[in-house]
Amino acid sequence: MAGPAHLRHALRIGFTLVELLVVIAIIAILAALVLPTLSGAKKRAQTTLCVSNLRQLTVAFHNYVDDHNDKIMENHPVVAAGSIGQPSWVAGLMSYENDPDVAPWIKPEATNAALFYVEGRLAGTINAKIPITRFFGSISPSMNGPGIPGDGNRFRLVSQIRNASRMMLFIDEHEDSIGAGLFKEQMPTNYDVWTSLPASRHNGAGTLSFVDGHVEAKKWQDPQTLVPVSRQRRSFTFQTNNLDRKWLMPRIFNEL
Repeated sequence: MAGPAHLRHALRIGFTLVELLVVIAIIAILAALVLPTLSGAKKRAQTTLCVSNLRQLTVAFHNYVDDHNDKIMENHPVVAAGSIGQPSWVAGLMSYENDPDVAPWIKPEATNAALFYVEGRLAGTINAKIPITRFFGSISPSMNGPGIPGDGNRFRLVSQIRNASRMMLFIDEHEDSIGAGLFKEQMPTNYDVWTSLPASRHNGAGTLSFVDGHVEAKKWQDPQTLVPVSRQRRSFTFQTNNLDRKWLMPRIFNEL
């Protein structure tokens, strides 16, 4: 017959309620310590991916220039870009599926290019001739873009650009702002309105590349620049004396 000591040992098999609560509390504390680190690592990985994408575009830009006697490719922003009379490095446009200017042209039954979604934006085709391309990277309007007032800041040759390390080439554009492959700024001294809005999806930073080939993630300093994504097309963004515009515009129009 089992004695009292044996019974006490049998009853001790397993955890008491207090011990179980202590273990759960320890696991919760460890999770609270580890999860922010994992989240931060994921955000840094996304930033690294965007930097890599812009670096590849920058390499492709210089490959084209090297093969075409220093000439910068044409850079038209219109819907017909890439067609005769409107040559451009990238054709088509991009918008949300609820954009009233685009929705009537969407043809889900199209067989030459099925519609698909990437990061919440619509890609595919709006008709057989004008593709919608998923593209966050927009090129500077100074890179052989449409005429800027006075046309003094439109460069057709890379050799015309002074201070290439401070001359923006590509920039990561805001999801609501991007349409074509051109960063549509033409007002170098206006600090109150964005025609194209830079992205801030990387913890308040955006990525941009420069003519000399380097790429950086720029932490925006003005809270006005950190515009939440609304999934509505944004043609203009009105603000007041934006500090980030003061930093960016000279780098777009080579005024440093």
